[in-house]
Amino acid sequence: MMTKHIVMVLAISVSSVKAFDPVAPHTPLSIEATTQRLVDLIIPFVDYPDGSVQDVIGFIEQKGDIPKEHRIHVSLKGFQSLHRTKVKLVEKNITKLDALANIAEQIKADLLIQPGKVILLKRQTTNKQVTTPSP
Repeated sequence: MMTKHIVMVLAISVSSVKAFDPVAPHTPLSIEATTQRLVDLIIPFVDYPDGSVQDVIGFIEQKGDIPKEHRIHVSLKGFQSLHRTKVKLVEKNITKLDALANIAEQIKADLLIQPGKVILLKRQTTNKQVTTPSP
């Protein structure tokens, strides 16, 4: 008696898969992967008409179905005190990157994206006036 077996091979590209795998070991994100995750994650609704900087950043950090150890960490550098600083962020369907850029603009900070983290770095301002020479 002869038995026939049919073997089916399914080949898919895994580069397009963006789901989080809780079983796989944690691998550090590259700058490209960090930026892509910031762009891909859309926050459906943010309602902070008068929130503290820390509260709003904490909210943005927690968005997404990703465990804490795999999240993109957001920190502030170069600021003496932001305890009383309030920001306004009331948006629908905003990316994480756009939300952080919005906050950075309000507190006069630059966004520095590093592997697995984003730093809101206080902008350096100078008091020098720039003058152009007369012809």
